[in-house]
Amino acid sequence: MNKEDFIKDLESDFSNEEAFFVFKYDDVPRDYEHIKANKDGLKMFAAKLLRIAYDLNPKKSKGHDDVYPLDEETFYLPQEGNVIEFIQLSNDLKSDYPLPNNEYKETIFDKLVPLGCIVIVIAIIVFAVIGVISAINWL
Repeated sequence: MNKEDFIKDLESDFSNEEAFFVFKYDDVPRDYEHIKANKDGLKMFAAKLLRIAYDLNPKKSKGHDDVYPLDEETFYLPQEGNVIEFIQLSNDLKSDYPLPNNEYKETIFDKLVPLGCIVIVIAIIVFAVIGVISAINWL
């Protein structure tokens, strides 16, 4: 099966009326973005992406060879998410956008906190012993 046949088979395997695919942004309980889709919507979006990736007669934007518009009514439901207007092909590489280094670097303060806690516990024990001795001598 060649690429074109595979994509046509994929396109015949979903219902445009039932396909649902949106990008969503939720801020509860925390900020995050995700895709909300049913199986028909995933198949529809996959078929569109494959047509663009293999340059199998996808619809291009006028004046922009690297921009492929998407049907707004197909990929947008006002109550569900954000509109996906187009896909833009790029020559960028993943390595052009390195992930931020979130590795925590231990500071001197981090090393002193446990030592400070131990000193405080020892001081409390010493003061307690002194207090008990003083109380016994006072009697």
